[in-house]
Amino acid sequence: MNMDLANISISSLVMHQVGNFSIGEGIKFSEELISHEKIEQDLLKLISNSFYDNEIYHFTIEEALSSNLVKETIKSIFNNQAQFYQKSIDLARILYERSTHTSIKKGDFYLVSLENILWKNQKINALALLKTEEKSTFLTVKNTANSFNISSIKGISLKKVDKGCLILNHNEENGYTVLVANNSKNNDAHYWINSFLHVKRFEDAYFQTEEFSKMCKEFILNTKEIENSLTNTERIEKLHETESYIAANATLSIHDFKNTVLNDISLKKKFDEFRDAYQLNTGIRMYEEFNTSTDALKKVHKSMNKVIMLDDSVRIIINKKFPLIEQGFDSSKNKHYYKIYFDDEKIK
Repeated sequence: MNMDLANISISSLVMHQVGNFSIGEGIKFSEELISHEKIEQDLLKLISNSFYDNEIYHFTIEEALSSNLVKETIKSIFNNQAQFYQKSIDLARILYERSTHTSIKKGDFYLVSLENILWKNQKINALALLKTEEKSTFLTVKNTANSFNISSIKGISLKKVDKGCLILNHNEENGYTVLVANNSKNNDAHYWINSFLHVKRFEDAYFQTEEFSKMCKEFILNTKEIENSLTNTERIEKLHETESYIAANATLSIHDFKNTVLNDISLKKKFDEFRDAYQLNTGIRMYEEFNTSTDALKKVHKSMNKVIMLDDSVRIIINKKFPLIEQGFDSSKNKHYYKIYFDDEKIK
């Protein structure tokens, strides 16, 4: 774990309401900072629940400009805390101007100044940008002389913020260290990352491990060439072998991976062709050799979904390498079949 939030505190807090630019909802600015003493622990809980330190981003340059407006505004606050309030207005205006898609909802935009974050054993300050759009319903219970009064109120859940970023005052020369939260259920989420923040993932060990597993899964499960070359059970087996290879190697060599897991001239050639196309289509560069991340391995395991669906009604889930499966075709019934050998059975 890179980050420790156990001793963080809030030094400044302000909130503005930001609407949808395309339909002219406007912005409502707070005229002063918000007193945060009574809500500090709740707000810190929301921040702690919303950000994870595995997926690390950094600010990039906006294509149409020579700088990144959000980054420059954040830098001004880090350099001079007295500018906190005025720069929060600038950030709200930038967000409003980028909220052009019709599905983007009006929401409360918070700027929070944080102290005493431990990042890789270094104590630093940070700024949190939060936007809450969805309101949850809560029941409140009050005692009366003879009974209870129950009523409902609308409020913000402390589970996770809808959209947010945590900008650490660290690694400024490379675009700062930025953590991103994006828990919106609709399809407008990309505007927060791409249109407002303009951030990209650092291509670190976690990123390379995660993206390599995604690419391998796509290659094994969703390409016609592999579908024609391997049976479904053989493809599931390749997924297991891929996962095992990643887990077993602190440094991953794509050349060695091809020789160990694919181990077939035709498959290796198809993999190289797929990798070239994948990099071109996604803009993601896959290194020939990289360090693997133990933190990413759990995510790799979850992503390697090893399920065979039969006629949309039967699921065969293969959690480990399982060689005792036979596949065939019954000409009398004109149906495919699987034959599975096992020692024990359970109903779950």
